[in-house]
Amino acid sequence: MQFITNGKKYTDPKLVAQGGEGSVHAIEPDTLAKIYEKTLLHTEPRRKQKVAALCDSFHSFAHIGRTVLSAAFPQFPAYERFESLADILGFSMQWYKDAPEIDRIGFNLEAKAFNQDKGICFDDKRALAFIYNIFEAVDQLHAARIILGDVNPRNILYNPATKLPVFIDLDAAQIGNFPCLTTLDLYNDPALEHGPKTLAGGYVFDTGTDIFALAVVCFEFWIGFRPHVLRRMPVRPQKGDVENKRLGISSLKCFALGRDYLSKLGVTYIDGPENQAVERRIAQLQTQDRPLYDFFVAVFVHGERENLLLSLPVKDRRHPGYRFLADPDFMAIIDAAEQKRKASAVQARQGYIKPRATADRDFVTLIDSMSTATNRPTPRKPQPRPDPAALRYFLDHFNLGV
Repeated sequence: MQFITNGKKYTDPKLVAQGGEGSVHAIEPDTLAKIYEKTLLHTEPRRKQKVAALCDSFHSFAHIGRTVLSAAFPQFPAYERFESLADILGFSMQWYKDAPEIDRIGFNLEAKAFNQDKGICFDDKRALAFIYNIFEAVDQLHAARIILGDVNPRNILYNPATKLPVFIDLDAAQIGNFPCLTTLDLYNDPALEHGPKTLAGGYVFDTGTDIFALAVVCFEFWIGFRPHVLRRMPVRPQKGDVENKRLGISSLKCFALGRDYLSKLGVTYIDGPENQAVERRIAQLQTQDRPLYDFFVAVFVHGERENLLLSLPVKDRRHPGYRFLADPDFMAIIDAAEQKRKASAVQARQGYIKPRATADRDFVTLIDSMSTATNRPTPRKPQPRPDPAALRYFLDHFNLGV
């Protein structure tokens, strides 16, 4: 094999991985090259255009959001012979060689501990912090208008150097007019089946479908089983949790609502060791991190699709809106407004005043001071234009002038 990337020619580089789309090769100590199968490039001609567009955007996306986002983003196209669009074979990307996939370090229900890989072994506290980091990174990607689409545990790594998640296979992401073509049904949002389709009949992903898939991945990572894995009667081994997902059946729903709701679906809960182990682990999560438990309930019981971070109080540093409160003057006004409302509510209950909705003038004044509109010069009033000579002659002739 031979190709050119970033101005350098490589011949028979070391094979690191082989997959359905192609092969991955080590070309530098910290760089990989993904080379597509030629049959794939032939059947998907727009794949070359997508690679070129992603590489053109690399420097724009290298630093996204409030922190440096770790992602194996396509950096330079890999060409067969000449540096032209027609000769694109794949691309180069950063290599996170010591970062394990999170499906290898997730919780093991049988062992009652997290699995270990590449020297990494989580405990509950570190695992919970890592889940919040995953949703922060995805919030930054969504802010950059990148929809992952293909969300599964093998596409998310743990970087021990930064203790942050790493997203890989971003060439499959839905960006602009380039769709996501490859996904795993185990993690797809069931709403995709009834949503809009691409011209080729594929799924159209959005931030909500990413949130659902990430909820499945993180539930599996912390609990040890995907949420829709449930031992029940009648048994449908050929469908498994994919069918449970379509029917809205989940272990968390049984825990939150009670097992009786299954009877409406003609399904019976099997009170066996595996289901019991999952319920005990869910109960641990409910005790250790109620916001995360409530988030899973919102997704798998109530069908919501908001980012986990948005469920936190705005004063929590992990909330996306917290950065607006970093200004001490802003915080002081918010706190003062909150105290005024509390005092008004107490007085209203005691019959002193009637509660009424009023604008927080301090808050409005601060917002106005932050607006560039208030610093703009006052526009000058336009001067009246003189009447045309012909019109003036007509008005004067008939004594209509004013």
